[in-house]
Parts: sequence; structure tokens; C-alpha cells
Amino acid sequence: MFVQKGVQFSVIIKDDKGTSPFGKALYLYDSKKYQNTYEKDNMEESIKAAKAALEGENNIGDYLYFSGDSSSLEEKYSVHVVLGGHIFYNN
Repeated sequence: MFVQKGVQFSVIIKDDKGTSPFGKALYLYDSKKYQNTYEKDNMEESIKAAKAALEGENNIGDYLYFSGDSSSLEEKYSVHVVLGGHIFYNN
């Protein structure tokens, strides 16, 4: 069995105060108490992306794999999609 080292879903790992990034995001979504325009803009973009995905929008085509290290993979895979810091590609 393959065991992945590190944490794949670090967004759910709680800090020393018992708060995860996901928990903070849910709080901000519910309360709309943003500390700055950066938080507000990111939340609005995230909500827009989630709604589009729920409505069936597919912005990565039939790509099966992704990586956060897009710099080396962009050269290796001529056909790919880059979204934020992630590259989506097929083997």
C-alpha cells in the first residue's frame, strides 16, 4: 500500500488555537467580517469558482493529474492547463 508523506489536505489541519484555514474560510463566508479587501476578493473568487463547478463547468478538460510545482511540468507536458499555482495534465 502506498502511504503519502506530508499532508495532502493541509487546509483542514488545525493550528494551536484549534482553527483550520477551512474553518476560517467558513467563518468569513458566514459572517462577512473580512479583515481587508484581499480576504473579501479571495472569498468572492472562491464562491464564484465553487458555484461554476457545482453547475457543471469544467475548466481543466480531461486532464487527470495536477501538481503545485508547475515550473518543471510546463516544459515536460506541452498540453496542459495552469490554474493559480497548479498545473493539470495527462500522462
